[in-house]
Amino acid sequence: MALLGFLYFFIGSRFDNSFNIVWLSALLAFFVNIPPKVKVSDKKEINDIINKMYDEMGIRKGRLKYRLGLISYLVGGILGYILFYSKVVVIG
Repeated sequence: MALLGFLYFFIGSRFDNSFNIVWLSALLAFFVNIPPKVKVSDKKEINDIINKMYDEMGIRKGRLKYRLGLISYLVGGILGYILFYSKVVVIG
């Protein structure tokens, strides 16, 4: 996922497009994939359903892996931004 976020900025930097399109779409992709908040009364039931879903797919610790994937996408995007869109500033 980190590589995906990094490659997104790499590919975007190779085209003559607006920088705003690249970072806004990357930010939108991140926020759209954050799970919605649930009511406290329904939280245990929903967590059990999610855990069963991951178990049926054969993924251990699926919720943790999902969150780590989102964080790594964000980190890869930040690194891609720094490498491909930032400018070196020398003071002196």
